[in-house]
Amino acid sequence: MKWTDLGFKNMNQIRHITGADGASEIAGVLPSHNLTPENIVAERIFKLEVLEWLNNGKPKILKTATEGSYLVIIMNVSLSPNDTLGRMLHSFNC
Repeated sequence: MKWTDLGFKNMNQIRHITGADGASEIAGVLPSHNLTPENIVAERIFKLEVLEWLNNGKPKILKTATEGSYLVIIMNVSLSPNDTLGRMLHSFNC
């Protein structure tokens, strides 16, 4: 996904005004690791996109270090948010 698909602005444009007092005016919303409303919305958009991809019924490649590669079809996918990590990371079950 592109940053703009998640609601963030152009990543190349960081600042467009530096005030006389040294304060910067940020152009748009830039991504961070903080629990901001923008990051929560972006996480939800990304999570729904991942769920749609996992549930599309097409075969996926499962690669493991010990057994090698397998073609698998995933069913009954669920994601559970991890409370200790701010509910931004999820456990995956299928």
